[in-house]
Amino acid sequence: MPQYPAKRAKSSPARRFIWTFLSLAALAGCLALLSRTLFAITRIEVLGNNICSAQDVIDSSAIMLGDSIFSVSGERTRLSVNGNRYLEFAGVSCRYLPPCTVTLTVREHAPYAKLTWMGLLRVIGDHGVVLEKTPQVDLPIPVPEVVGMMINQAEVGREVIYTLPEQGNAIGSILDALYSAGIAGQVAQIHVATPNSLHLMTHGGMQIMLGNNERMREKMALVRDTLPYIEAMGGMSGRLLDVSTAVAADLRGPILTTPAPYAYANPSPAPTAEPEE
Repeated sequence: MPQYPAKRAKSSPARRFIWTFLSLAALAGCLALLSRTLFAITRIEVLGNNICSAQDVIDSSAIMLGDSIFSVSGERTRLSVNGNRYLEFAGVSCRYLPPCTVTLTVREHAPYAKLTWMGLLRVIGDHGVVLEKTPQVDLPIPVPEVVGMMINQAEVGREVIYTLPEQGNAIGSILDALYSAGIAGQVAQIHVATPNSLHLMTHGGMQIMLGNNERMREKMALVRDTLPYIEAMGGMSGRLLDVSTAVAADLRGPILTTPAPYAYANPSPAPTAEPEE
C-alpha cells in the first residue's frame, strides 16, 4: 500500500493566540531597544535664552538625554516649560536621524518693574507675573519701581491683582510705553496713586507729569525726544516735565546753564530756547 504522510495536527486557537502575542511582544521589545539606542536623544539645543542658562531650560522641559526621540511631545514640553515663570515655550523640533537632536525655542520673561507690598519686594515680569519676592526691599534691581498702588494679591508665579483695576491698567500702559520708547532705564519710580494724575520720577531727579492713562505711547515719545535737550540745558535735577497733553512737552524748574524755559511740541522739532526777561 502506498504510504501517505501523516497530516499535521491543527494548532488550537489558544496556542495561536499565545504565539501571536509572544511574537508581537518580541517585536515591541526590539523596537523599544532600537528606540533607546539607535534613536536615543544625544543632543539638546536651546534657542532664545539670555537670562536662564541652557541647562535651566532643558531641566524645565523634562526632556533628557538618552530618551527616545519619539517620546518628545510638543504639548507636554509646552506645559513643562511654561511651568517656569521665567520662560515661555515657543517651539520644539526634532532631528530623527542619528545623531538625534532636540531643539528647544523659548522666550524669556525679563524683570520689568518692582514694587513693595506687605514688607516684601516683588519683582514683576513683562507678563505681569511676580517673578521673585524678597525681604531685601533695597535690592538694586535696575527696573522702575511702582508706588502708590493698592494690591489684593502679589504671589510668586501669579499675576498681580490690583484693588483698583484702573491702577493695573495704568501700570501696564506706562511700562509698555516706557520700554517701547527705550527710556525705562531712566525712570526710578512710577506713581499711580491717582489714576488721573499719573507721574514719574527719573533717576536724575526730574518729575514727569503724565496726566491720565490715555495716549501713553505719544507721551513717552515726547519724553524720549525731549530728554537730550534737557541734558544739554544742564540736567534734570529739580525740574518738572509736563507731557499730559500728549501734544507738547512743557519743561519747568531751575535752569542750570541756559536761563530759559523750554517747550517741545510733537512732532515739530524743538524750538531754540529764548533768554528769560
